Parts: sequence; C-alpha cells; structure tokens
Amino acid sequence: MTIDIAAVFQQLIILFLVMAVGYIGNKAGVLTPELTRGFSRLVLTVTMPAMLLASVINVKSDKSTGEVLLLLGITLAVYAILTVLGFLLPVLLRVRQPQVGAYRYMTVFTNAAFMGFPVITAIFGEEALFYAMLFQLPFNMLAYTFGIWLIAGKETKLSAKQILLNPGCLAAVAALIIYLLQIPFPSAVEGTVDLLGRITTPASMLIIGATLGNMPIKQVFNKWRLYPFAVITNIAVPLLVYFVLRLFVTDQMMLQVAVVIAAMPVATNSTMICHKYGGDAETTSAGVFLSTALSIGTIPLVVWLMQTFN
Repeated sequence: MTIDIAAVFQQLIILFLVMAVGYIGNKAGVLTPELTRGFSRLVLTVTMPAMLLASVINVKSDKSTGEVLLLLGITLAVYAILTVLGFLLPVLLRVRQPQVGAYRYMTVFTNAAFMGFPVITAIFGEEALFYAMLFQLPFNMLAYTFGIWLIAGKETKLSAKQILLNPGCLAAVAALIIYLLQIPFPSAVEGTVDLLGRITTPASMLIIGATLGNMPIKQVFNKWRLYPFAVITNIAVPLLVYFVLRLFVTDQMMLQVAVVIAAMPVATNSTMICHKYGGDAETTSAGVFLSTALSIGTIPLVVWLMQTFN
C-alpha cells in the first residue's frame, strides 16, 4: 500500500503540537506531576483499553484464527529481534553499569501505545489499530516482567496475577477474543467505547509533553552515547525489522505497522520503572526526550525508505 509521506509528516506535526501544549501546560503549572500521573492512570486503565476494544467491536473479521495467531507470532519475532539488539547495543556503545539495564530496556520497548497508537491511526487509519493491538499484547506482558528484569535484575519477581491482570493486557486479550468470535454489541455500547477511546490520542500526547516538561534539558546533552543510540534505534532498527520481516510476511499492512511501531521513540514508562525498581532513571528520561524529539523527522524518513525499498 502507498503511504502519503507529506500526510504522515503533517499528522506528526499535529501530534507534536498537542505534545507541545502538554509541555507548556507542565511549565505553566497546569499539568502538574500529580495531575499527569492521574491522567496517565486514566489513559492506561480506561481510554486506551476502550480504544483497543473499539478497534474490533462490530468489525467484520477477514482473517482466520490461524492467520491471527501467525500475526501474533510475528509480533513476538519483532520483540525477539529487539531483545537481541538490546543486548548488543550497550556493548557496541561501551555503556557502563548501572546504565546497561536502562539501555537494554530502551532498545526493546518503544512507545508503542501512547505514541504508537495515534501515529498508526494517523498513517493507516483506525482499521490498523487491530495490528497495533497485537503488538501491545506482548508489550503489556513483557514490559512488566522481562523489562523489569532487564532494569532491576533477577532479584525482582512478579506474580502471574500482576502480569496478566492489568487493564491493557485484559483489554488486548478481550479485543482478540471479540475479533475472532465476532461477538456483536449494541450500538450504544459501541458508541460509548468509541467515544472513550477517542480521548486516548490527545491525552497521550499531552502526557508525553508534560512528562518531557519534567526532564532537565541539560542531562540530555551530557550523555553522548544517547546520540548514536537514538539514531540506531529510530532509523537502523526499524529498517532491520523491515528487511527481516519482508522475507516471510506477505500482509503489507502488518509489515508496515510492525516497522512503524519499531520506529517509535523510547517507551515513556521506562522512567517510571527505573524509579520503582532502582534503575538509571536519568538515562531513560534523557533517552525519552531525545528519541521523541528526533522522531518527528525519523518516522517520516523510515516510512519513506520503506516505501522506496518496497
């Protein structure tokens, strides 16, 4: 499928302007850290699960169970590629302890939800949210298990209940079941879920902007390793994902969504996890800021290169 690069750039500009409003709101004392955390919980527990469900409710299935499971396997393959790179990049960049865990996490986990969902919707339309949801399912399970291990080490253990019973994971599983079984819903329920889900895009951008507003700009420029890291993860990594997946993925929508998800900046939850489990929160905060700032140019570049190589 052909993607209008100018339209991609225009949509990203819109999203970044909303993010800028969040940044200004933080600096003006409107979006305080407490309010931002509450807003984050609202998105994670209500609007984003609603967005996932809205993407599949009353949508006619055109894929078999086997095809969906294959697509889910492809998402796991992407995370496998990112995991390998997560262990290689700190070595290549000669990252020292205790920053190694932070760099590994930043490589594996991109901002697939807060920024990925709005960007995927802007580029491909709402029908592509199902593919993005398939990527979010492993993210929800891996980020708070394997991801915590990357940052905190083997000492940290989470129960199966903590892993599975979070709203994002539950909504992703429910959306998958609804899609496969074609479960019908009343129009009132569909409209309610859709309306709640539409809050996610502007709210996510406001949260990212407010989060960046809490980060001291100076700490970004003092960490030289983040510059090559951001270039590699924002451009080289998604292109590697593209060349690997194109060898066996025939679904062009799935392929392109996978590449765009891989091109997203560092996941914003990396800093929260570092704070909670003793990782290097300063490094992840700087990584989020730099990779997010660069992504306004690198995402259209990756999409253009993908179109060129196709």
